[in-house]
Amino acid sequence: MEDQTHTTNYEDEFDSDWYLETYYEPTLDDVDKDEFLQFTLDGLHDGFNTAHVTGGRLLDVGTGPTVHSVISGSRHVGEIYLSDYAAQNRKLLSNWWKSGARSQTGITKYVLRRENSNESVVQRQNAMREKVRGVLAVDVHLEHPIGSDDGPQYFDVVTSSLCLEVASQTILEYKKAMRNVCGLLKPGGHLILVGLCGQSYYRVGDTTFSSLPLNRHQAEEILEELGHKLLSERWIKTKDSVLSDTKGAFVIVARINKDAKI
Repeated sequence: MEDQTHTTNYEDEFDSDWYLETYYEPTLDDVDKDEFLQFTLDGLHDGFNTAHVTGGRLLDVGTGPTVHSVISGSRHVGEIYLSDYAAQNRKLLSNWWKSGARSQTGITKYVLRRENSNESVVQRQNAMREKVRGVLAVDVHLEHPIGSDDGPQYFDVVTSSLCLEVASQTILEYKKAMRNVCGLLKPGGHLILVGLCGQSYYRVGDTTFSSLPLNRHQAEEILEELGHKLLSERWIKTKDSVLSDTKGAFVIVARINKDAKI
């Protein structure tokens, strides 16, 4: 795929409905056949449980139109803030928050089964929505990604899934974005990061969006360089796909040190 066909224009060209329907609204049977989606959901579940990640306030950075990244975390925090750069994604998130629209039943069922939970999908989704306090605009390239007027400035937990690499064109931009996102955390807070390796593009409808093709260890090295402590890391090699040239995926859990270089 030629580079000139790739775009970074999320505000005008990102089809939120197509993305949500294609990537994050499978049935439970489909989730059971999707190794990458299982890896992501298991990584988020294990990240909270193995590292005993908890806190009063969670921010999900670059939520997109999907709430899969906070299903597990909702059990471990008191408040949830969702965020995205694109207004159309924020609109879908707000619709879910206010009305429960497009509640991603298959993914929620998978997480509940992973937890051995007796909750129904409706119960978990309602519990999640009750904890949401806002849907915020975010720009990871700003020193203060959510501005100074929209909600709290610091959080106990930050999660982010498939965001920083698609928001960055160079490794220097990625490092700056990582620094800015980690700057949203309280000292001692936790970051749970889901990312992709080797991806230079991915498809949404008829549009392809550019991505920074990270190697397996770059995100870890940047977090350590910024002074943070890695608590766990897992990695998977992904299968070939017509939707992207992704080579692998990772989930990292890190603790933000008080003397971090942010």
